[in-house]
Amino acid sequence: MVGKPSKRAVARPAKPRPASPAREPAAVMIAKRLEEDIVLGRRQPKERLIEQDLSDLFQTHRGDVRLALFELEKKGLVERIPNRGALVRGLTPLEVKEIYAVREELEVMAVRIIPFPVGNKDIERLEQLQRQHAAAITAGDLLSVFYSNLSFHQALFGLCAFTTAILPERAPWTRYMRNSSGRTTSCSMSALMSATGSPSFAGWARGSWPSSRSRRCTGR
Repeated sequence: MVGKPSKRAVARPAKPRPASPAREPAAVMIAKRLEEDIVLGRRQPKERLIEQDLSDLFQTHRGDVRLALFELEKKGLVERIPNRGALVRGLTPLEVKEIYAVREELEVMAVRIIPFPVGNKDIERLEQLQRQHAAAITAGDLLSVFYSNLSFHQALFGLCAFTTAILPERAPWTRYMRNSSGRTTSCSMSALMSATGSPSFAGWARGSWPSSRSRRCTGR
């Protein structure tokens, strides 16, 4: 008696699994959280940042905390003192004044070297970020004030002709600047418009006020 042919199992292609979003490295997350705390005044100047305490807080090992503190030290937010460990960096009034002076010169220089005219999409992006920043100030959302200010300057300096530029927002000591309302950064944005003689981003970026821009940036 001939048996029935056995059915062979046909291998079905496995369904593709949805890619899980990449997790942010622990050291990066810790550095980000600590930076927010420092900028918003949740951690005070000269406050000690103890590795074991932070390891317990973020539920990770000290190696991640140590990497995060090194990153914050490079940004100028943290200083290390022998036999004391890591501390939140403090600034003297003179240092604050000097930082703003350098920052103003760098911002004006950036405006001077941006190729004109600027594209409409770039103009709209800058105006959108300025509106977000103003809304965050009105709402008292200091965290959004901080990040919208960073995004604004990154977008602005991204328009520079230089392929490698020293951006004020990337310089370590400028990220430390903080205030209770965010109005300092709002004034900084307005100052950029004043430097060009333009009442709006659109007029400035299309080069409608070239003589005023040149006069302010060259000091004539």
